[in-house]
Amino acid sequence: MHSLNLLTFPLLDRIQRFFNGPHPHVEKHQVSFTLMNPVMSPKASPVVQRRTSSPLNPPKHIPNEIVLKILEAAYDPQDLESTHHVLMNSALVCRDWSILAQKLLFHHVTLRSQASLHSLSDALSPSTPRGRMLADAVIRFSVILDHNQPNGVPSLSFASLFGRCSRVQELDVSLFGRGAPGNDVVGSPTQARMQRNAPSFDDEVLSMLRAGPSITRLRFSNWTDNSSTLSQLLHLWPTLRSLEIRGTALPTIPPLASTPFPCALSELRLNCQRAPSFEFLKWLLLNSRGSLRRVYADRQSCSDVLARVVREHNDSVESISMPTCQTREAAFSLMQCQGLRHLHMEDARVTMVLCKTLPTSLQHVSLGLHRETEMKPLLHLISESAGLASITLHLWKGGESHGKLDAVHAACALRGVQLNIVNDIREFRASAY
Repeated sequence: MHSLNLLTFPLLDRIQRFFNGPHPHVEKHQVSFTLMNPVMSPKASPVVQRRTSSPLNPPKHIPNEIVLKILEAAYDPQDLESTHHVLMNSALVCRDWSILAQKLLFHHVTLRSQASLHSLSDALSPSTPRGRMLADAVIRFSVILDHNQPNGVPSLSFASLFGRCSRVQELDVSLFGRGAPGNDVVGSPTQARMQRNAPSFDDEVLSMLRAGPSITRLRFSNWTDNSSTLSQLLHLWPTLRSLEIRGTALPTIPPLASTPFPCALSELRLNCQRAPSFEFLKWLLLNSRGSLRRVYADRQSCSDVLARVVREHNDSVESISMPTCQTREAAFSLMQCQGLRHLHMEDARVTMVLCKTLPTSLQHVSLGLHRETEMKPLLHLISESAGLASITLHLWKGGESHGKLDAVHAACALRGVQLNIVNDIREFRASAY
């Protein structure tokens, strides 16, 4: 109980004077106030229901098949740098994701130096289950054999590590030679210093490569003066189906070659500074009659010799990519390919002339287009080719302001043909493959 003096409050003081002061017709009474805490009836104190924290449900396990589909969707072989970044982050999610991401990370491995050789050798160690698992995950193997590099990859070490990867399907070999010692005058190197010599593969290396996985695709870039290295590799894998030749050295027919190249190729791509001889290509493709489907030339120097290859295999070739077609013989070779489905050509000066004579089997056409290109043959091709599905035009030298470009848009829309317009030559070239 607590007592409180009400006179200390002005309002209550006036109330008390009202009751105590003289008022007519009002009897005087003695009034006092006492404030007390209210008496609470005894009740049971309320029980606070605290929500007991139940243990969190463990996250549901995503099947590995679905995780693998997610990671494979993020895998872009054309942008390995971004792909590796995504996969490395995915490997940190959980153990299951880590294993699957590592497998995809090791789909494509590259040897550039002895440091990368030692690192990859430890990762693919056959003495551990993880090493054997990662070795089986390798699908594409790339190596740079640079004889001018102090800490380059030895050929024997490359062959040994390559043999661990039993499931490799693609092999990419880049070979660089060593310049002769001496001093050059700035801007005028001597002829000897311009040469890049490299030794041939020895028997031990060739034996180890032959005992390794049976690849189906070989990409060989030879930037040396040794022209015999390609023929050494060609006899190792009878399972080859795709061959890409790059570099400066002209490949040659093996000496005393009594039998042709045994493989039946379905794809041939040339990117050489100087075109290989037609005799070499004829030897190379003698067993590919009926199987050769795709032929590509990335340099103008290889266009004419590739046109001769097309003429020899016009009954099977379905896809052709060349920078230009400047001779009647080359144009006639294209006309003879009655099963041609895909044609890619960059030179806008000559390709439109071919449009009236191209086979009706064409489905995809990629052509260059500039301001002076004659468009009537292309419009004829669009209206007459029943199977044409898409056209890709690379606009250059004012091609975007061509007066007949709107007519091409209208003709494609009328025939239901997809029209792709590109300005980037890299994007245009990527559409060929």
